[in-house]
Amino acid sequence: GEVVAPHQGQRDAAGFEASLAKAAAFIDLKAKAEAGDKAAQAEFLVIQLEMGSIPLSEFEEKIKEAGELSKDLQARLEGVRANAEFSELLKSIGNKPENEAVAEAGAKLVEMKKAGRIPTGENEFSTFHSILLEYAFTQKDVAMFEESLGALRERFGKNPQAQQYFDAQEKRLAELKGEK
Repeated sequence: GEVVAPHQGQRDAAGFEASLAKAAAFIDLKAKAEAGDKAAQAEFLVIQLEMGSIPLSEFEEKIKEAGELSKDLQARLEGVRANAEFSELLKSIGNKPENEAVAEAGAKLVEMKKAGRIPTGENEFSTFHSILLEYAFTQKDVAMFEESLGALRERFGKNPQAQQYFDAQEKRLAELKGEK
């Protein structure tokens, strides 16, 4: 069957109830979209893209038919597009050796970053900047390394479990600065 709502909350009764409510809302939205409601069609497409149910290229074709998007949906869509673009990039390099994958992905991520297309999902954001750290390290680009490390620290720095990671990255940054 079709995934209608991935569970993302706590694994308790309240978390599962929230996921169930999300699934019911998705089913209702799908019915409205199929009945011809343009706003529902647009939101349904964004949710499908968000869940990875349709590729970005298919989404781009279908969203044209949905008409004008609300400001809220348009704002949300920018992050969803970046997440989808990033996910598709990761799939395309999945079986390559790590150094080759980092080189290929890193160059593309630099382009995404320059264009302001930074993933917003927590996992996507973390992986995006982690790959950029690796790429910056291989390119000996101190500024890029500092930027991505700063972005990660801003988002995850208060998590005590991340401290060991940040300490290791600070050592790598010192090493990088020493090479320059």
